[in-house]
Order: sequence, then C-alpha cells, then structure tokens
Amino acid sequence: PKKRAASAAPPYISVRARPWGRFAAEIRDSTRGGARVWLGTFGSAEEAAMAYDQAALYSRGAATTLNFPLERVQESLCVLGAMSTGMDGSPVLALKRRHSKRRWRNKAEIANDAATARMRKNKTMAMQERPVVELD
Repeated sequence: PKKRAASAAPPYISVRARPWGRFAAEIRDSTRGGARVWLGTFGSAEEAAMAYDQAALYSRGAATTLNFPLERVQESLCVLGAMSTGMDGSPVLALKRRHSKRRWRNKAEIANDAATARMRKNKTMAMQERPVVELD
C-alpha cells in the first residue's frame, strides 16, 4: 500500500483535497439514516472545514467535534442566518443549499420549465411543417 504524503490531505475533519486544487466537504446526516450529504467544493480547505463545522454544529449540537472553535462556528451561523431548516426538516440540507452556487428550484418550477420547453418545441415543429409556396 502506498503511503500518502503528510501534506497531501488537509488536516480538517471531512475535508478532502481534489486533484485540481479545490477542497470537498461532506457530512453524514443522521436525520436521513446516516446518508452522506455533499456540502460542496470550496476554494480553500478552511472554507470546506467551516461548511462541515456549520453542518455538524447545527445538526449534532455543541458536543460534536469541530475543526474550529465553537464560538467562531456559532458566529458564522449567525451571519448566515441559518436558524431555519429546509422543507424536509434536515438542517444539513438547509446548510447545503446555503453553500450551493446554483439556484434550487422546487418541483413546480421544474415542471413549468419542462412544459414551456415542450410548447416551444411543438411551435417550432409546426412552423417547419407549414407548406411553402414559391413565387416566380
């Protein structure tokens, strides 16, 4: 077995270095049967560790092991205003949505977008099927 260099892995809980220079964070969500929840990729190991700490503190409480001092993590949660959970009641998923760069859409928005795309496609096909009269 190969031994990893000591500097290869970030010294933070639940943070992994990516080959392209970014850092990934994930946590196990006890409200979802221990499912692994991807918190995202971050530009620095510290950002990824803070995302993990926020999720861990919010979901497991102050007794959990953190990367940073408890007060620092609590302050960062207050800044985020992360005291409300998501629709499914999972605080980890609520924090994941806060760290996400993309916009989350509900099922109604997705269905509406799909219906709009179908209407555009049908309209385009109808325009292509029109008979063309050539004038000399």
